[in-house]
Amino acid sequence: MRYPWLVILLIFSLLPGCSTETITPAESFIHFYGSVKDETANSMAVCPDGGYLLAGAVSDDDNNKAGYLVRTDSLGVLEWSEEYEGGGQVEFEQIFSVSGVGYFVFGSTREDGIWKFYAMIIDGSGAVLKENSYAGIGDIDAFPQSAIATSDGGFALLGSSQEFDKQILFIKIDSDLNEEWKQEYGDSGTEESGYSLVQLPDDGYAVCASRGVLNSEQLLYLRLQSDGTEVKNVYRSRNIEWKGTSIMLLDDDNLAILGVNRILGFENYDAFIYTLTPDGDSLDIKLFGESKNETPGSNCLIKTLAGGYAFTGFTNSRTEGGRDIYLEKVTPEGTSTTTNVTHFGGSRDDEGNAIFQTSNGGFVIAGTASSFGDLQTDVFLMRTNANLKLLIQ
Repeated sequence: MRYPWLVILLIFSLLPGCSTETITPAESFIHFYGSVKDETANSMAVCPDGGYLLAGAVSDDDNNKAGYLVRTDSLGVLEWSEEYEGGGQVEFEQIFSVSGVGYFVFGSTREDGIWKFYAMIIDGSGAVLKENSYAGIGDIDAFPQSAIATSDGGFALLGSSQEFDKQILFIKIDSDLNEEWKQEYGDSGTEESGYSLVQLPDDGYAVCASRGVLNSEQLLYLRLQSDGTEVKNVYRSRNIEWKGTSIMLLDDDNLAILGVNRILGFENYDAFIYTLTPDGDSLDIKLFGESKNETPGSNCLIKTLAGGYAFTGFTNSRTEGGRDIYLEKVTPEGTSTTTNVTHFGGSRDDEGNAIFQTSNGGFVIAGTASSFGDLQTDVFLMRTNANLKLLIQ
């Protein structure tokens, strides 16, 4: 790292939302990982031994990118890090464990002048077992957002493709990463992007997407059959911007969408959680925000041990000029109080991009920070206690 660990601990101990109470390191920590380049983390997987595997990108001054993985133990101590060049300009968007196989990693690469989805399977040491890349229909650019494991042992990939207008791109692949089918969804004259997806009990899919209309993004919900056939296409226009970034299947088989909302005439953004049926019928919507911007990350919505929700992202409501890591915990009734929201950060931009709740009720957040080194960004991993506090010894 570019800066001594002790200095970084002292800086964070003085930030709003932090405490100088003494507890064991297992309950709370923060670590940074990086070099003289820019490193980012977009996703996190929890390893069988309780450690963490973070996925993102590393880039140099010329913006040449490679995929970036960081493996830590359960206390965030670095075990190894690795760069992956793939076909060139690689960035990882998502990582998750696959039982009996290792880890599935999803992102982008640029090959022969075309942006493509990029998927690989790695073992616990980071060795690549399988890899493949996928263009949009007609070998056009494809831009990734989200991936899931499917009930048949394969994977579903979501994002967008673009030749003229941007369209939602869904690609189904098998367990060996071979493409089974692909489908685009969208209307002429609109810009549409897929952001998040889940598989439904009937083996179909629910897709959270957006539709660009008159310089705004609006929520688009798709229900698909297992073969990609469109069953429902529900367009929700609420405010000047109402964009979903994460979707979750609830215990009652309904759905929750996390996203960002901006009202006409205002510059600031609030987070929202919108619940709906699989057929797209509205159930409820809750807004969360303070004086400025609260923006959740992609695929950052989780169910808490108490039956509510938690999410991370960034906020600048309590800062001047920069972004802070943002963590909010929501009750099962969809309410939040000042004790259920907190932020961490410094003078520049820091943001959470992945979240996990521990068995003792605390939260682990991974993301990208630029406040605690030189002008480059670093990957961070932090663990709070159940009261959302970062407690430093």
